[in-house]
Amino acid sequence: MVRQEVRDTAERMLQLGLTSGTSGNVSARVPGQQELAITPSGMTYDRIKAEDIVGLDMSGKRVWGSRRPSSEWALHLLFYQNRQDVGAVVHTHSPYATAAGVLGMEIPMILAESVAVIGGTIPIAPYIIFGTRELAEAAVQACGKKNAVLLANHGVVALGKDLESALHTALVVEETAKIYLLAKSAGEPKVLSDSDLPAIFKAFGNYHIQE
Repeated sequence: MVRQEVRDTAERMLQLGLTSGTSGNVSARVPGQQELAITPSGMTYDRIKAEDIVGLDMSGKRVWGSRRPSSEWALHLLFYQNRQDVGAVVHTHSPYATAAGVLGMEIPMILAESVAVIGGTIPIAPYIIFGTRELAEAAVQACGKKNAVLLANHGVVALGKDLESALHTALVVEETAKIYLLAKSAGEPKVLSDSDLPAIFKAFGNYHIQE
């Protein structure tokens, strides 16, 4: 079941324009097991099948599947090891959010809806070559308790309790980045303040997001 869900989410990510070709990756915890299911390396998401999804244990060892796991498997693994609230990870190369990352800018709190989903300003991790433990550690550290983090000159990591919510987080990041860059091109965006956070979290019922 989880293999099919990861496969379907990866294809949906492609259809939504959050990535292209073989870029990006998707994973989810395997219910009842200390394992994660992750997309394979080097396969386009409209062609992969459920049996192509790879299973890893929480040490990163492949436990099922014949394909090579995504080159970013360590990135996914470290989020699961450090965030027990995370049930799925979606890594995208969505254009507006990636553009913000290329500019080296975090995305401030401009929309109540995105604050509620992400937990505040969208932070950015420094540029480190993809597929490395160093990148994974930097991303986890920069993300903290938020539900998304930009990777400088790379893309986005979006988190959720399940695949549906992680994909939704990725969409919210991209929409927020788009609005922010459009607003910035016309003037200086007005940013929400920290004092606005309690009311936003209360309105959306996201008490657990507060740090």
